[in-house]
Amino acid sequence: MPDAWSTNEPDLMSDRLHAAVMELVEALRDEIVVGARPSEREPDRLLSIAQAARALGIGRTALYSEIWAGRIRTVKVGRRRLVPSSAIGEVASRQG
Repeated sequence: MPDAWSTNEPDLMSDRLHAAVMELVEALRDEIVVGARPSEREPDRLLSIAQAARALGIGRTALYSEIWAGRIRTVKVGRRRLVPSSAIGEVASRQG
């Protein structure tokens, strides 16, 4: 009685295992890409200057410098200047 690891079985098993692992990798890659894209149903969260600076790991003055240089998008709501959360992601993707 041949065991599970006879001459043809390992190749078949490793091929099937390889195919299953590759399918899993592709599914995970697709999930990561979808998760990284902003959802059309989910609006941007608007961050205060202090929140945006913390998220970027910089100070308020440096954030204002980036805003005035046009490297970070903002919106005005009344008298407040707010940073869309997607703008933080854009900065991070440019740096990474």
